[in-house]
Amino acid sequence: SLRDVYYYYPFGPSPSDGVFAIRNQQYKAHFFTKGGLAGKPYRDQDCWGSTPKTKHDPPLLFDLLTDPSERFPLKGEEYNETIQQFINMAKQFNEEMTWHDSEIHGSSSSAMPCCNPGCSPFPSCCTCSHTTTQLYNFSPALEFL
Repeated sequence: SLRDVYYYYPFGPSPSDGVFAIRNQQYKAHFFTKGGLAGKPYRDQDCWGSTPKTKHDPPLLFDLLTDPSERFPLKGEEYNETIQQFINMAKQFNEEMTWHDSEIHGSSSSAMPCCNPGCSPFPSCCTCSHTTTQLYNFSPALEFL
């Protein structure tokens, strides 16, 4: 990719939280973490869906070249400058970010996802919620993802 910097937000981002993580080249800093889709059989408890959102100050720093699974945060004074650079990047990005009303949740029914494409009368015939997997209409070949 031509970009060196990537900004990460969770599902349902919030201006009060700001950016959740930033990747810059080989490093990634997590300002917040929250459980994902993994369940209890997964050995990393931080990835369990029941794990609450946690703010990290200072952010957790990972070297994605040596730790692509982001399991071992970098610690020590030699990383203080890198961590401070990420803090500055997040501060600037959060200050410059412009927030708008969601086009999916409330302000525009024409942008609502629909589990019943082509149904009528639209959008009242769409009875799915954002939590159902039907929303994404995966083909059988992609169900393993």
